[in-house]
Amino acid sequence: MYQAVVAFDDASTASARTAAVTAVDTAQQFGLAAYHGVAPAYAIRARTTGDPEAASSDALHALDLVRRASTDLALGYVLTLCGDILTDLGDPVGRSLLAEARSILATCPDPGVAGRYLQRTESRHSLAHAGAALPGDEAGGARTPGPTEQLTDRETAVLRYLPANLSQRDIAAELYVSLNTVKTHCHAIYRKLGVSDRKAAVQTARDLHIL
Repeated sequence: MYQAVVAFDDASTASARTAAVTAVDTAQQFGLAAYHGVAPAYAIRARTTGDPEAASSDALHALDLVRRASTDLALGYVLTLCGDILTDLGDPVGRSLLAEARSILATCPDPGVAGRYLQRTESRHSLAHAGAALPGDEAGGARTPGPTEQLTDRETAVLRYLPANLSQRDIAAELYVSLNTVKTHCHAIYRKLGVSDRKAAVQTARDLHIL
């Protein structure tokens, strides 16, 4: 299950889904499908499926499990995942779950991956939070949704290669441009997405549905 959490935070959607499915299947085999500790695996399985009905079912099951007993971090993380999923599906409950997640994670000294995911989710759904600030919030305010500037066609082309296991030199060869050109485009991508590295650029682009 924790492999799924790490892979999801690393923007490795396929790996996160594989790990989550394995965790859920293993829990079911050992009669632990109702164990509250498996809730994040159900939530990640829900977030990484393309089937809306399956996503809703897994999200609701994850919510049921995590409310039975959990740490604040785990509860906040699952609430964020499920809030993100249900908001995508047009369910108004999703926004209330995100607000609840913020109130819980705000009490954690270091909300870690849960806090980062909540901030990205609030930004992607254009939600201005009215609750308590998380550690790392800028003056307790919501982040600006979307890129600060539109990516150019060439920047978008480079962005599409960033999730792959390719060096900047490899990307340059694929696009028939110079290494310096790719470096320039990467710097522009990071600036426009408000991030400082490749991993964050990939995650933010996916959150904004431009990748």
